[in-house]
Amino acid sequence: MNALLIGDSHITALLQAHRAMQARGELAQDVTIALKRLGGGHILPTPFFSNEGDFAKITNSEYKLAFRQLPPKARRFGTLGLSMPLWPLRVMYQLVAQKISLETSVDGLRPMSLALFERLVLEDQKYVIELIEILHRSGTRVIAVAPPSLFRDHPIMSFHPANDALKMFATYQKIMTTVMERSNVHVIQVPERCLDAEGFMLAKYRHKDPKDSHHANAVFGKIMIREVEMWLRTRPAEADEWLEMQAEKRAAYLLQNSSLAFHQRLIRKFRQLVR
Repeated sequence: MNALLIGDSHITALLQAHRAMQARGELAQDVTIALKRLGGGHILPTPFFSNEGDFAKITNSEYKLAFRQLPPKARRFGTLGLSMPLWPLRVMYQLVAQKISLETSVDGLRPMSLALFERLVLEDQKYVIELIEILHRSGTRVIAVAPPSLFRDHPIMSFHPANDALKMFATYQKIMTTVMERSNVHVIQVPERCLDAEGFMLAKYRHKDPKDSHHANAVFGKIMIREVEMWLRTRPAEADEWLEMQAEKRAAYLLQNSSLAFHQRLIRKFRQLVR
């Protein structure tokens, strides 16, 4: 089993851990994991690729430095892990700036309905969801790798009640986890042991830079690498069946598009003859 993990800045903790584990000979021998950082997460809500049917052609200049297309053309990976679909802060920053709370009324804040919040979440992730559809058409199995949860000292809590901020964070992830499950994407969640009783990330997993309040460190990265290894190791039969099913879908898709292309060529030829 092999997997490529890609994504926003939260993939960096996993990258650092992976390098250290490789140097110490700690990586699992029965699975292979490669990792690559795409770029900043602020690009994800923008059209960073063009939909080419069974692959995504990367159009954003920053992301293009990592990949020209997804899935990568040069090397075939059975599983592609995305550190993209579960980071809520882009939406949360907007709501906090507008003094909005989720569902319940809080002093000085206007409540937002869950339905409207869900619309914002899906709008924030629409290109990632489209990318997942393309990857499935290519015959690639997709998993989602969760970022760290909120750290208790995150600056957002200076402007917003901590319990409401954590509720927004958890609700965003719950919405996207449901979307992932409907899309046959398994989510590698943050293990419970990394969280305190209220759901905040434990401080020992915080980035070593004291000014960085939302990225995790390589210790957390190692935990998530182990979670991915375990998932890959325990699902080989499921993977084979899934990939076989996707290969059949891909063949049907290519056949359909090949037939359409043939008819389009005939029409163009006829039009040239009757001119």
